[in-house]
Amino acid sequence: SMKLLARLIIHLAFLCLFLMMAPAKAVQPISLKERASNGLSPSAKTQGGTKILEFTIPAPRGQIVDRVGRPLAQNRVAYFPGLMFPHLADPSDDRIAAFGAAALEQLNRVAFGSKEGDTANYRVKDPKYFIQHYHNRRWLPYLLFGKYELTDRQKIKVDNELKDFGLISHPVYLRHYPRKHFAGHILGYVGITSPMLTRPVENGDPLFHEWEGKSGLEATLNDDLTGTPGRVNIIFNKEGREIERDILQAPIPGKTMVLTLDANMQDLAEEVLSHRSSMVVMDCNNGDVLVMASHPGFNPNDFIPAITERKYAKLRDNESKPLYGRAFQAGYPPASTFKLPVAIAALKEGVIKPSSTFDCPGRMRIGNQWKHNWTSNGEGRMTMQKAIARSCNTWFYTVGMKVGSEPLVREARNFGFGQPTGIPLAETAGVLPTNAWMMEHRRHHMYSGDIANFSIGQGDIEASPLQVAQAMTGIASGTDIWRARLVLQKQNHRNEVTDSFKKQSLGRVEMSDQLLGAIRLGMVDVVHASHGTGKQGYCSYAQMAAKTGTAEWKKDKKMTWFAGFIPANDPQFAFAVAYEGGVSGGSTAAPIAKKFFTSLYGRRNPSSDLFAEVRTPGDDKIKPGSSGSVAKKQSAKRTRKKSSSTPPNRPPVKPKTVPAKPKKKSFIKRLFGR
Repeated sequence: SMKLLARLIIHLAFLCLFLMMAPAKAVQPISLKERASNGLSPSAKTQGGTKILEFTIPAPRGQIVDRVGRPLAQNRVAYFPGLMFPHLADPSDDRIAAFGAAALEQLNRVAFGSKEGDTANYRVKDPKYFIQHYHNRRWLPYLLFGKYELTDRQKIKVDNELKDFGLISHPVYLRHYPRKHFAGHILGYVGITSPMLTRPVENGDPLFHEWEGKSGLEATLNDDLTGTPGRVNIIFNKEGREIERDILQAPIPGKTMVLTLDANMQDLAEEVLSHRSSMVVMDCNNGDVLVMASHPGFNPNDFIPAITERKYAKLRDNESKPLYGRAFQAGYPPASTFKLPVAIAALKEGVIKPSSTFDCPGRMRIGNQWKHNWTSNGEGRMTMQKAIARSCNTWFYTVGMKVGSEPLVREARNFGFGQPTGIPLAETAGVLPTNAWMMEHRRHHMYSGDIANFSIGQGDIEASPLQVAQAMTGIASGTDIWRARLVLQKQNHRNEVTDSFKKQSLGRVEMSDQLLGAIRLGMVDVVHASHGTGKQGYCSYAQMAAKTGTAEWKKDKKMTWFAGFIPANDPQFAFAVAYEGGVSGGSTAAPIAKKFFTSLYGRRNPSSDLFAEVRTPGDDKIKPGSSGSVAKKQSAKRTRKKSSSTPPNRPPVKPKTVPAKPKKKSFIKRLFGR
């Protein structure tokens, strides 16, 4: 199979990596005219006797895989030119520099078919690096490590035609992201820990480059991914040639990180997003982050082995911020999606009942300011259910001020606002403007106008799309607000689980089915009732419960939202879509959710493992526009009546990239057992 072949290639490449450390055959005094013209005459002898050095062998970096073992970050073998200096009879600085320059000239001519000055050439900026290497570290190859790795054709040319110039093709282990732009903000990228040493060689020096995470999970999980270096003793003869190698300790590969992400669902989300937007999808029953996509993105492979200054500047200076993980790093006003926790706080405090009615005028005076509804037309008296469906600002101004700041803040905190979710990434905590926060930043407690703004998710409050999706898990489950979980488990190089992470409840909803049912009905009406603000989110495969949101964000800019859960009668997925700009949440963000879930259910194919964990939506639907509650028996009747071809929710599958039960192996197999 392809996986077996890939594994074999990696093993062979590792073997090459150690065997090819030996210096190239000593250059004959007069082998080529070019050599003679430089006046170089390497000797077959060196001064001094044998030398024993102990080196560290950097460990292969651990993999990152999705929830069923699909590889997201791996390692691959690449080849770069290496220069082995022979012993020069008269090692003056000029002779050393001339030898290096002659070798590079031949490399560029033979491998690249070009002369010095071509953009694809290998060059050394200053001859001093050749000189330092010869005097201090000539037992090891001088690696010409850069952005131009050798192709298969160039590797053959170097190995066959340039060995007399001390040139070799040197294998290097590089990080590789097989899905390219996929989840770049989550995975991050790696970089060289430090340049190769130039000082005199010492025991404990690494044999080749070491890598470390620079951003994303590569950085935050770096200690687990790095692994444990090995140790090797190498004996060199008096001519500087390796004569014996003794592995003291084999390197132990880093751990495999099994994420909660579903690679197929993440691919779909990245496909439907556009402009500057993001989408998060979570499992309502445990908080698993299945999708966390931000647009635009970047390809982490561009940073391997090193990104050019020009390419990095293009990413850094792009006004759309492709390096910015909007889904978890951006703090936006949550707008009307925040009205749901406000309604829950009002019900818990007994300020309103589901049947309570309040007026929804086009505007209302609060203090010395006029606060407006999103439409200038008054819509009369309405219940909470209709106020949610119509997203009436003035209705929520009234209710929010009746509840007061402390209960509102308490409920917002219960739903996870104003605090990090806890995923292992550099995420925003958002802003939850308590009275203490207001005193520190605004020099006063929350006024009535502040409470009114807070009640519709505007003012100083900020939240990430991840936090909004996390809050939706509570309304969907009816019991717990599930803490976002991004890593399922860690596995060692023997494929044994070393750490697993259980689902965690962030807070309890603590509401009766009757009260919570009224909120859910309002969310169903948002999408399915004729007067709903999110009709453009309609999905023909499953009934959706959602909430639109439109915020005044930056100067002359809007922030639009669409968040909720699906299916409405048997929730499986909580979601949040955020879009920088647009007209309204219903017209800008809702169509993105529609496109995603329509494709998710429409393309579901358990036999091909495409979206196999997506349950078949039940036939029972919550009636839009109805009154009353969602009966307890309806939520208990889990519509998991799937066709016989539909598999149950599956636990994480251990990646198939390593054997489950290691057998007794030869020394070489134990060393390269990965």
